[in-house]
Amino acid sequence: MYDKLCRRVDKVLLPLSWGRLSTGPTQTLLLRIRGARSGRSRSVPLAYVTRGDDLVLIASKGRHPQHPAWYHNLRAYGDAIVEIRGKRENRGCSRGRGSGAGGAMGKGG
Repeated sequence: MYDKLCRRVDKVLLPLSWGRLSTGPTQTLLLRIRGARSGRSRSVPLAYVTRGDDLVLIASKGRHPQHPAWYHNLRAYGDAIVEIRGKRENRGCSRGRGSGAGGAMGKGG
């Protein structure tokens, strides 16, 4: 419940504050992507870490056995718009190594 509420608040709070305010971790981005089936625009606030110029996102749904919807949408299209601190960038996606579903988003996708 708390997680769902925070994500809804962040969808509004992040763009209004130019990425400076969030209910989540200090490094939170807004992932803008199209739905895999609907093709409609979706916005998802996510925590991230950096590895060089790449952004690393972890596709986790807690203990749920399935990946979150944004992961499937990203795999379907391979690129997205990432908004960090009010700046928007097009990013391409690559799947991470290992058994997890994490991946890196490189610049200029």
